[in-house]
Amino acid sequence: MNNPLATLTAQFLRERTFLKNVSPKTLIWYRVAFSTFERSFPKGVEPALPTKMNLQRFVIALPERGLEPVTCNTYISAMNTFALWLQQEGHAKRTSEGLSKLRGNSWTSKTKALWRAGEWPRPLDPPYRGLEELTYPFHDHTIAVTHCGRICFNGRKVNPSHVFAGQNVGVTQVGDRIWLVTFMQYDLGYFDDETCRLEPIANSFGPKVLPMSSE
Repeated sequence: MNNPLATLTAQFLRERTFLKNVSPKTLIWYRVAFSTFERSFPKGVEPALPTKMNLQRFVIALPERGLEPVTCNTYISAMNTFALWLQQEGHAKRTSEGLSKLRGNSWTSKTKALWRAGEWPRPLDPPYRGLEELTYPFHDHTIAVTHCGRICFNGRKVNPSHVFAGQNVGVTQVGDRIWLVTFMQYDLGYFDDETCRLEPIANSFGPKVLPMSSE
């Protein structure tokens, strides 16, 4: 018997591809979000359609995996769009115990506002001695970027940027053959291990909170 979640996510992606004409990059976002949602279920429990309870568990699991707020909010936005589609297509009911719009993380912008207003204690600036060697204990791999801006991954070359030359980046698997590249606390982009072409995240070093939208 087919898993209803797998069947409906596949139908959703087909409609987004052929009816909405979304970009390949957006399709990757959806696939990674769905894969992350499935992996939020306890071991031995078959992933099910979104409900209020399992969506809340999904949101809680995101920061526990060490993901940045901007990445968490992108996954949340993708699941909001999927939940709205389920309701529009009659696969889910709009009840108080059913699907509800998820909220993103807002603590980062509030902290920055306090910082700029001078209401947040600022430490004394120590003398700059350059970056210490970066490590990524919560990622699958720590890889040094070559002087030409590449990382070597399973015998293939991925090109983050020459600006990271000599520094370590973290690489972690977030979906089926999909990998996330991180520098310090910033998520740079995704690549699949077939083409190894890095799809950058828009404004990786910008604000950490994305607005919620229906698409």
